[in-house]
Amino acid sequence: MEKADATPVPDQAPAYRKSRAVIALQLIKRWRNLVYERRHKTLKRPPSVLLAYYVATHANQTTSLADELAHQVKSMIAVLEAAERDGKTVWAFNPMCREDELTDRWPCDLDQQRVFIGELTTLAGRLYRLQQNIALPETQKILEGLFGERPARTVIKEYVERYADEMGKGGGRYLTGADRIPAAVAAIPTTPAIDKIALQHKFFGDTL
Repeated sequence: MEKADATPVPDQAPAYRKSRAVIALQLIKRWRNLVYERRHKTLKRPPSVLLAYYVATHANQTTSLADELAHQVKSMIAVLEAAERDGKTVWAFNPMCREDELTDRWPCDLDQQRVFIGELTTLAGRLYRLQQNIALPETQKILEGLFGERPARTVIKEYVERYADEMGKGGGRYLTGADRIPAAVAAIPTTPAIDKIALQHKFFGDTL
């Protein structure tokens, strides 16, 4: 049989080739799916197209992925709370087609909006905690709670391996700034020398 015409799907771009805003949007959508599956199965989820609109509206104002994600979450909270103060649900339209309302199906009422505000506020608090100088086991626990066990373990493993590689190549040279992480976690083998060092971390990897 004659094969139908088809266009190959391009390979998925690795995280380092994506913009910070795109990765932040992917993380927010992953978090949203987990939150609503765990705690709000009967409620409609905030639509991806609306989340994408908010992220695009507030993009390109940060210099790191951690800052971008925190900024996007805070910006969403601000928009939702502004509508809440007026006793209204948020509304948004496709900037390329004003007849296309992005909020025509969500939120259906103030209660649904308040649920999402509460969850976003909790997320903002968890992200703030991740940016502190905390031990790696706590980092892993927070990441698993926000984004799931598999991506959390992958991120932690990649950064521990990167740190170990830097230690080997540099004769004890540390990763600097936001690239540093704590380097002790159960289920990830590390050398005793690395286990004793607690470093800051940049907690996102190519696991989307």
